[in-house]
Amino acid sequence: MTSPRAVAQAVRALRPDGRFVAGGGKCARGLRGVVLNLITLLYSLPYITNLADTTRPWTYLEQLLGPLVVQEWLWGSAYLAHGVKHPSSLQELDRAYAQP
Repeated sequence: MTSPRAVAQAVRALRPDGRFVAGGGKCARGLRGVVLNLITLLYSLPYITNLADTTRPWTYLEQLLGPLVVQEWLWGSAYLAHGVKHPSSLQELDRAYAQP
């Protein structure tokens, strides 16, 4: 979810009105996050390739699909996000896919 090119390529494979669902760990906000983020990082580290924007890992997906439905669990340390590929998002997808 942290590679704009990979997310764009996955969204490109969807048909119009296709649904994209993503889930995983994320950093929690606030004082609770101080403890939770350390625990989340420890169990997620083998699977993380980029620590950029770990509080909103669905950012690139949201840029391509528009507003997403995002649910947070485990006191903000996990998420499930889903959205729909609308025909109007194709121009944005073409721009994102062209990025190196």
